[in-house]
This record gives sequence, C-alpha cells and structure tokens, in this order.
Amino acid sequence: MPDRPASDQVVVALGGKVSQIKTYGELVTSIINPSHRFAKGYTPGEVAVEGESKMTNYNDVMTVSQLIDLVAFLQAHYEIREYEPTHYPLYGY
Repeated sequence: MPDRPASDQVVVALGGKVSQIKTYGELVTSIINPSHRFAKGYTPGEVAVEGESKMTNYNDVMTVSQLIDLVAFLQAHYEIREYEPTHYPLYGY
C-alpha cells in the first residue's frame, strides 16, 4: 500500500471474532475491487474519496497465486462468534 501521512491513515482490524464469516468471493472482491462495497463502521471520508475507495486496487498488482494466498490467510484468521439468544421471562397467565 502506498505510504500516506499518518493523519490520513485508518486502522482496520483484521481477524478476530465475527458474527458472519466472509466468503471466499467476498474477500476476493474486496481486494480486487475495493470500491464495490465500503467497510461498515467508518465514516465515508475515512474509506473513500469521491465514491472511490482509498484502498489500493490490487487487481493489476498481485498475481493470482498471491491473491489466493492472501485470501486463504485472511479466512484463517476469523472465528465465528457464537450467537447468544435473548432470554425473555415466561409469561404466567
């Protein structure tokens, strides 16, 4: 990724516990066409400029083998967070 001034950098957490695992296709699309969908939880100005992602488009930079390795690496670092149901009190009639 190109060097940017520290004030313009956004930290993005990779991996950890998530409620839904990204599919192989979603990860590939995010890497080769980052403007397809922007990350949730960030203001538009943090992730995009005039509708285009600030993330470098790696489509012409990476080989297919590098892309496959990167996606496999990313998928392995996510863990599904178990759903905790809401417990409601029983109604007594």
